[in-house]
Amino acid sequence: MWAEEILSQAILRAQIVADTLHEEWDSLDTVRAKSVIDAVCELETAKLPLVLAKEASVREPIAAGVSLFDEELEELENDGGNMAGNRRFLMVIDAGAGTTDFAMFQVFPEFETSGRRYALLSPSVCMSRIAGNAVDEVLRPLILRACGIDPGTGEPRSDEDFALIKVDLAAQIRGIKERLFRDGTCRLEFNPNARGTLDREDVEVEAAYAGLACELKSQMQTILGLFLPEEFADRLRWSGYRVPVYVLLTGGSSRLPFVEAIAESNMTVDGILFEMRRIRSLPAWVNELPKDLADLMGQTFPQSAVSIGGAAPELPRELAARPEPIVPPPGGRRTLERYATKGK
Repeated sequence: MWAEEILSQAILRAQIVADTLHEEWDSLDTVRAKSVIDAVCELETAKLPLVLAKEASVREPIAAGVSLFDEELEELENDGGNMAGNRRFLMVIDAGAGTTDFAMFQVFPEFETSGRRYALLSPSVCMSRIAGNAVDEVLRPLILRACGIDPGTGEPRSDEDFALIKVDLAAQIRGIKERLFRDGTCRLEFNPNARGTLDREDVEVEAAYAGLACELKSQMQTILGLFLPEEFADRLRWSGYRVPVYVLLTGGSSRLPFVEAIAESNMTVDGILFEMRRIRSLPAWVNELPKDLADLMGQTFPQSAVSIGGAAPELPRELAARPEPIVPPPGGRRTLERYATKGK
C-alpha cells in the first residue's frame, strides 16, 4: 500500500507539471521547467482536487495493443464463418530483459458506439524467465570462444586481461545481441586486444539457445490449451476450424527470432489448430503526428508499445476479467414438443 501511495503522488505531481506546461513545450527552457517542478514538489497534494482515478481503467497490455488491434478489426467486421462470432482473441506478449509476460484478451464489439470492449482471460496471464537476460547468458561463452578465449578459465589470457574483457563484454552485450540477430553476423572487439566474429547460425545450433526457444514455445502452447471451454474445444476439434489469435509483440526482446516465431507460427494444441496472426503495423494516430515526432515514435513503438499505447488519443473500455471466453452456443435444430390442437 505504501508503494501505491508513493506512485499515486508522483503521478499526480507529474500531471500537474504536464497541465502547467502543456502550451510551452516548443519554447520551454531549463529555468522555467525547474521552477515549475520545484513548485510542484512543495505542494500538499492532500489539498488538491482528485484528478486521478482510484482504480486503473486500462491494463498495460491493452494500452499497448488497442490502437493497432482496433484498426486490424475494421477490416474484419464482416468476416464470415468465424466460430467465435465477432468476439476475437488478442494475445499481447511483452518480452523484456528479465521476463516475458503473456496476456490474452477477448474483444467484443460495442454496437452503440462502434467501438470495442476488452476482457482479460485470467488463465492466460503468466510470466516466463525466458527473456533477454537468458539469451545473454547463452551468448557470453559463445562470444568469448569466438575471440579465442576459454569462457571458463580465460586461457590463453592472463587473469587481469580476462577480467577486463568480461567487463567490456558486459557493457557491450545488448548491442552485440541486437546486431547479431538483425544482421546475421557481428564483429567483436574488446579491450585489451580481443577480436572475433560471431554468426547467428552458430548461436541457433547451440543446445542452450534451442532449449530457450522450445521452453517459450511450450509455455505459449500451455496458455492456448487453458483458455477455451472444453465443450467448445470439442466442437473445434470436430469441425477442424482454425482459431485466429492476433498477436502483438512489445518489449526490448520482442525482436529475438524465437519470440517472433511464436507470434507467427501456427500451433496445434490438443487437436485444435491456432492460427497466429501477428500485428505489425503502426497505429494510424502515430502517422498523424508531426513528421519528426512520428519518425521517433515509429522507431521506438515496437519496444515501447506499452508506455506509448497509454498515450493514445482514445483508450478502450475494459470489462471485468473472465475465467474463460464467451463462445457461441452449439448449432442444431430447435423444435417444439407436440401439442394437441383439437379434440382429445
